[in-house]
Amino acid sequence: MAGRNRKRPSPADRKKSRSHRLRAWILAPLRLILLSVLGAGLGYGGYQVAVFLRSSPALSVRSIEVRGAEKTPVAELLRAADLAEGMNIFSVDVDRIRKQLERLPWVRRVLAQRVIPNAVVLEVEEHRPVAMINLAGLYYLNRAGEVFKRIAPGETVDFPLVTGIARALFSEHPERCQEPIRQALALVEQVGQIPCLATHQVAEVHWDELMGSTLILDPGALRIQVSSALDWQRSDELCQVLAEVKRRGLDAHTILLDQADYGIRATIRLDKAEALALAKEKDPSKKGVR
Repeated sequence: MAGRNRKRPSPADRKKSRSHRLRAWILAPLRLILLSVLGAGLGYGGYQVAVFLRSSPALSVRSIEVRGAEKTPVAELLRAADLAEGMNIFSVDVDRIRKQLERLPWVRRVLAQRVIPNAVVLEVEEHRPVAMINLAGLYYLNRAGEVFKRIAPGETVDFPLVTGIARALFSEHPERCQEPIRQALALVEQVGQIPCLATHQVAEVHWDELMGSTLILDPGALRIQVSSALDWQRSDELCQVLAEVKRRGLDAHTILLDQADYGIRATIRLDKAEALALAKEKDPSKKGVR
């Protein structure tokens, strides 16, 4: 009964349905074709824009500015960066340039920038040596304790020298060497702030894992051995020790400093001749010192 009561579509409705299906069959492929043509047009247009940007004479590099380079010649920087005037500005790979330049021995950091339409700027931060280190050869150290360059003949060597760190230890365990290097550089800086040592310069800082650090000061090659726990804020006590040594007319070879509850404890070592003379002064019967 239900089938008999179902209303049959009228001829107009059947004609309208056929028209909708026909339009769907025709328009769907047309839409795909139009979208494909549009996509191809956009792609081609983008390609043409890219070709223009990479070939237009108006976008050729006409200016290369290098800032901050003192130790490294500009020509060496440009050669390492493979950078020259006339290159297309969009062919300049600033990340590649940065990596290439930071391989140069004096270069610590580089910021490379493209300035549209035709300029490139290189901002170079160079290492500043503050000391040297002996690692089976002399190398420069910067303020951060980074070993950055082997010293070539003719280069400046008028810096404090850090010794006592073996090349093998540095090569195999560089992280273990960072702390003694930083301590050595800190000692060099602190000595410059002690009034009674103002006329001295640090010639060498020798590190020993058991004994601590030994400063060798010029003039006079005065040796000051310090424990790592020494509080340099109490340097007035060191100055008192040096003043007493001077007052007594002694020629101290080495001063061993250590931290004690009551302040800085100092042990003074004299040259053998000085010690012999002092012993004779105290006891004329003594003819020698063992």
